[in-house]
Amino acid sequence: MRDKTNPTQQLPVFLQRYQGKIPLIGVGPKDALKGLENGLSLVAIGRQLIIDPQWLTKVVTGEEKTINEALNLANISGLSIAQPLIDLFVENGQSWKINIINIPK
Repeated sequence: MRDKTNPTQQLPVFLQRYQGKIPLIGVGPKDALKGLENGLSLVAIGRQLIIDPQWLTKVVTGEEKTINEALNLANISGLSIAQPLIDLFVENGQSWKINIINIPK
């Protein structure tokens, strides 16, 4: 969560404040390796693995340019995604989105 009016990179700020005190987890495949190299304890790439289950294999074999970065609804049947998960992210059969779910306090 970055203040769009403040261009300061947040990772160095978090690392300086929390590294060694608590586990730091980054989210997203774009800079996963960079985050790990810079001190993150873990990176979460769950949605990316749903979109392209071969993501890790493609990284290991140097085929990063072939990684699918968006869910292709035309190919969704070949991804073995359970319908309830599809329903959480697909709206009107058109786009990949995240539903905001109100969680009781």
